[in-house]
Amino acid sequence: MQSDLFGTHQTTPPLPLATRMRPRTLHEFVGQAHLLGEGMPIRRAIEQGALGSVILWAPPGCGKTSLAYLIAHYTDAFVEAHSAVTAGVADIRKAAERARQRLKTTGQPTLLLLDEIHHFSRTQQDALLGYLEDGTFTLVGATTENPFLILSNALLSRARVLTLQPLHDAEVRQLIERALLDAERGLGARRLQIAPDAREHLVRCANGDARLALNLLETAALQTPDGGVITLPVIEQLLLAHNGTARAARSTPAVSKTLPACRASALIKSSPRWTRCWRSAAINRAANRRPHPRRHRRRPRRPNRPRRRRPNPPTSRRLPHQRRTQTQHLCGDQGRPHCCRQRSRRRQPPACDDSATTPS
Repeated sequence: MQSDLFGTHQTTPPLPLATRMRPRTLHEFVGQAHLLGEGMPIRRAIEQGALGSVILWAPPGCGKTSLAYLIAHYTDAFVEAHSAVTAGVADIRKAAERARQRLKTTGQPTLLLLDEIHHFSRTQQDALLGYLEDGTFTLVGATTENPFLILSNALLSRARVLTLQPLHDAEVRQLIERALLDAERGLGARRLQIAPDAREHLVRCANGDARLALNLLETAALQTPDGGVITLPVIEQLLLAHNGTARAARSTPAVSKTLPACRASALIKSSPRWTRCWRSAAINRAANRRPHPRRHRRRPRRPNRPRRRRPNPPTSRRLPHQRRTQTQHLCGDQGRPHCCRQRSRRRQPPACDDSATTPS
């Protein structure tokens, strides 16, 4: 909210370049030719609006959210976007109630987009099953983790898993050129250009992440005047500020004259993004790997030995409640009942010997 002398008006911040450049049709979608190529069954199912519930599994910046909105566009559905990090069972129930009301009044279906669905617990995943069964909404879940290890089998049986591949360098280069030429949603109105070496360096360091490449391109455009050229030092400075020297290191001797190619490649591979990209692949290999016979051998069980019972402690070490009490009759009558019960430890008075005191 911004207020002035003439009233109050609301200003909305501009959307990022990566959000503005999202494809509006399948013809504008770049990448994933193994799923969305011409004549592919998945592409025909999306165009016919009969795809159903899916789980999109891919690294960041590969087009999971863009594909989810395209699925909603071809099915003419209302999109309920939630993040599994902050949403819970109560939010799912409210979304289901709104979906039922919308379907009853306007006849429009609802598509529930759950980002980072691997953060849902088993109980939260089971809360989705009933709504998927009766068709209250269609689920499109996006995740960067292996869904076969994270999600429940009941949810996987109701939603197919689509694996998206990281974008190739040519596809990232195509998105950069499209953003520079598009005057309606991109940077075409500013008539900017990018140097070939800066473009190749940006494509190489993006590592298949289209969102990262477009965000860095937008930041570089802010530092370049209209009609100017985005140079390599600007891209290097942005990469250095974004993720340290690992991304700013050039990976070819032709581009970098001070850093060897092998060391630059090692720096890039040691970056956190490279680790995140290969973490899911390592999990998959570990899941399919057979256990080593020697490393995972169970230890033999010890034979059942009879338990050795400890002997009773001697009388001197016994506690007071463990000591036995004896009954002694002071009256001298052993046949009578216990008339005078005393403890055995009590000393008796010595008997009087009259013969010892009587003079002879």
